[in-house]
Amino acid sequence: MMEEDDEAYETLMAARLLLVERLIDANSHRLALESRRAGLELELGAPGADKVHALHQARLIEVRQALDKLETEQARLKEELQAVVERLDGAALS
Repeated sequence: MMEEDDEAYETLMAARLLLVERLIDANSHRLALESRRAGLELELGAPGADKVHALHQARLIEVRQALDKLETEQARLKEELQAVVERLDGAALS
């Protein structure tokens, strides 16, 4: 039963890690698209583009901070998952 619990926990941790990685990828992609759009609007001289650009810059800072938090969480989850795997490997050897 304990081994099944450990394996279930390992699966849960791996799923959480995958989710965080996908969030990072999605947010990075969105950040790139938003940056490209704002740059094009500014380059094309769209009405109010300077205001949009300023708002976009503020949003970029927020998104970068969110990505930093996700990357920190990703590192923590990787460490926790590694500890679970090592514990399971140790239990399997004994």
